[in-house]
Amino acid sequence: PDTRLISISSLQFGSGLRMDLERIGAFCKDRDILFCVDAIQSLGALVFNGEAIQADFIVADGHKWMMGPEGCALFYSTPQARDRLQLYQYGWHMREGLYQFDPSHQQSSNDKWHIAQSARRFEAGSLNMLGIHGLEASLSLLEEVGMSVVESRILHHSQRLIAAVENHPRLSLITPTAAGRYGGIVTFGVDGVNIESLHQAVTKQGIQCAVRAGGLRFSPHFYITTEAIDQSIESVTALL
Repeated sequence: PDTRLISISSLQFGSGLRMDLERIGAFCKDRDILFCVDAIQSLGALVFNGEAIQADFIVADGHKWMMGPEGCALFYSTPQARDRLQLYQYGWHMREGLYQFDPSHQQSSNDKWHIAQSARRFEAGSLNMLGIHGLEASLSLLEEVGMSVVESRILHHSQRLIAAVENHPRLSLITPTAAGRYGGIVTFGVDGVNIESLHQAVTKQGIQCAVRAGGLRFSPHFYITTEAIDQSIESVTALL
């Protein structure tokens, strides 16, 4: 009864478990609990609808599936939710009258710190413009391809990886396989092998993956070819 906010990742970074965000959002809304989603592991990979999941806040760095430069992230809030946050930083960029520097433009002294009605109220100072232009370019590519196409290709990649892992006697899936419970991340364990050593050997062959949740994590984007995915799995199994 004292819960004020629930914050959760849209997709678990290690196992790849995809959360039922609509169900959690409805739970929060029924109990007047604020709902915050960290969407970094799915935004840019899967079709995402903040209104459908009834999220009050959505945050995500741009350098993963959105393919932007590091140091440039997004923050979304509903008008109702942002009014419930207390401000602790103050700067020129958060004012409603953003470019009203000249005191003569102020009708009264009370206008000097009129906070922006939009989420810009949380942007205290000057922005990372180089990062913003880089992120805009990558988002333009995703919009050009279309998120439905991007999601379809990524889920196809995941299904292919899942099938390859399930068909190998020494590989064991960590990622769940139920419909709607996985996204672009597929993680699997390897029997009888030091996973760190295997990761180093795989990386030396030019295959990008990571050690997460006790296994190897693959997360191929939409532009990766089926042939490259098959070759990656073959390289892993050849090293066993």
